[in-house]
Amino acid sequence: MFRYIVGWLFLAVSVVVQAAVPVCKSFSQQGREVTFHLDNGAAFQLKLCGQSVVRIWYSPDGKLQRLNSSFAVINEELEDVGVVNVNEEASCYEIFTPVLRIRVNKSPLKLQVFDKYQKLIFSDYGDGRTCEGEKKVEYKMLRRDEHFFGLGEKTGKLDRRGETYKMWNSDRPCYGVADDPLYKSIPFFMSNYRYGIFLDNTYKTEFKFGTESRDYYSFEALGGEMIYYFMFGKDYKEIMGHYIGLTGKPIMPPKWALGFAQCRGMLTREDLTREIATGYRKRGIPCDIIYQDIGWTQNLQDFEWRKGNYENPKQMLADLKSQGFKVVVSQDPVISQSNKKQWQEADSLGYFVTDSTTGKTYDMPWPWGGNCGVVDFTKPEVADWWGAYQQKPINDGISGFWTDMGEYLPAGNYLAVLEGSAGDIVMVTPNDADDEVWAYANGASFNKFISLSYEVYFQNPGVEFDNFNAYDFSAMVKAHSADGQSWDEPEFVFTVNNAMLSQRDNLGYANNMAIAKVGSDYFMALSHDENGIWMAKSSNGKDNWEILGDKSILESGKVVSMFINDAMIYLYFQVGSDIHVATTSASSSDWYTTLKDNGSVLTVPSGVGGVSVVYNANVGKYQILYSQNDEISSYVADAGTDKFEAGDIVVDGTRAGATQVGYFTNEAGIVPDEAKTWVGYQYSQGLIAMPL
Repeated sequence: MFRYIVGWLFLAVSVVVQAAVPVCKSFSQQGREVTFHLDNGAAFQLKLCGQSVVRIWYSPDGKLQRLNSSFAVINEELEDVGVVNVNEEASCYEIFTPVLRIRVNKSPLKLQVFDKYQKLIFSDYGDGRTCEGEKKVEYKMLRRDEHFFGLGEKTGKLDRRGETYKMWNSDRPCYGVADDPLYKSIPFFMSNYRYGIFLDNTYKTEFKFGTESRDYYSFEALGGEMIYYFMFGKDYKEIMGHYIGLTGKPIMPPKWALGFAQCRGMLTREDLTREIATGYRKRGIPCDIIYQDIGWTQNLQDFEWRKGNYENPKQMLADLKSQGFKVVVSQDPVISQSNKKQWQEADSLGYFVTDSTTGKTYDMPWPWGGNCGVVDFTKPEVADWWGAYQQKPINDGISGFWTDMGEYLPAGNYLAVLEGSAGDIVMVTPNDADDEVWAYANGASFNKFISLSYEVYFQNPGVEFDNFNAYDFSAMVKAHSADGQSWDEPEFVFTVNNAMLSQRDNLGYANNMAIAKVGSDYFMALSHDENGIWMAKSSNGKDNWEILGDKSILESGKVVSMFINDAMIYLYFQVGSDIHVATTSASSSDWYTTLKDNGSVLTVPSGVGGVSVVYNANVGKYQILYSQNDEISSYVADAGTDKFEAGDIVVDGTRAGATQVGYFTNEAGIVPDEAKTWVGYQYSQGLIAMPL
């Protein structure tokens, strides 16, 4: 009986899956474009751009409409293709060119491309594609001997097979061989089966070259239209020629631009520039170009030489020219609010990127230059306006511009920038609960999100407070606001110097801390790397902290998280790659002396960002978070001492270098059962949190 039930279920599931597969019912044609109409209302369109190049467009709603024209493709009609004939067979449609045979199977819809010798070059895999909301994924057949090359400026090996890459420009300095994404997105790759694919989509896209299966590879986009170009060639040079024909040839730079260049971070002084130039010539070292970094201007981006740094820039440029040097200056695509005249001009003309929620100019916190408006170069008239300002340093004698910092715009809407005089901590708060909230700590090295009531704790901030430097002592600094708009002065809640800690079991300084309120007192677990964990106590969580006992409560491990749930204390700590949990009852005042190590609950991969563990009352689960690449992954367990299993990706698309992840919690250290859950992380330029 059981076998019959299983068989019936399998049949039922098969019927459902089969019914969901789109079937091509008819086609229509307009010149080079052939549109296949599917029974689910979708449309699948092929356009012959040339005898070897085909534009492929899958439109789930059948409208075949783009929000904007392509920013990359300048010419789709690469050559005359004559009359495009569509041959209809019982099971498929076929289109022939002198070099290609293109087949569209009717049921299920499936695209296949053959060369003129009937060799299969390119094919959909399985159903070919999926659509989940705005996300669209294409699946293609992967041969055992197939290899992939391209995608522009990426790390790792030349052969992309077995790797995953994302197109999402990120400012990631000092990157490693496995880091991705980087500064540039070129969604074009080539296969050794003599074809190339260019994905024409401006949303965050991802390429998975056999990482999910040995039988297929895939590329996907989180939004927009699924439009890509297939191009065939006898060799890589011909394939690249097709791609260049679609997107345009780059401008050949002048000969001097291909020479040796001197480029040093923050070179923004005339005297130092002259000294460097003289040094090159005196030592006989070849050099053709000297760059001036961000900060050469008086303001971003007025193109006026900074007073005090440059005494006579015209004369400097003339002198450097006589020595055989060209000078290139940096430019960012922004205008600082401190540059009032130019900012107001651009704002009044509508030349800034606008916030979609308000329609007003987007207020962008910039790493240097304060808050800025981002110039919208998608508007043709902006180029002429910007070019007029560029003419100032050109007339002075510069030879070119180094365009920087055009990676991305973060999502969100920002109300105000509020600076605390102590430690230069800046908070940017949202207009409403649906916006992102920024908490920017200048130079912060570790951070913990403690409270929902507009409180953020900065650990080891790396800035000076009252003439102390964080490299010389351990600290936890708290910024507080009653309403999220007006912030109190940031204050120390815990400090301890090296000498004090070194007397206690050679702890040195503490670089890992976690706070939780147990009963009426606040407790802080602290550690230095994996040299043991200590406990400190305070009656108010602000001051009067006392390190408890004369030895560590745990002999090894570095602090990850600490919280109380159901009258149990959970202290998570890391030993090597393993996350351990120690537990005890919260019934006694000296509970910290009875903590018991329950062993490892999860082994984390090497190279992950900071690990955080919480109890999330919204989902009724214990969760472990960590960041890797640009994702924050979640691992879950029903009980805090159980082995954690892989859960969802909590955040897909963090800022580059995301680390020290965590949820916003209450004073007990857990995520309460609230309407919104907030997750935060540190990255290279500060802290950011967002509602889930």
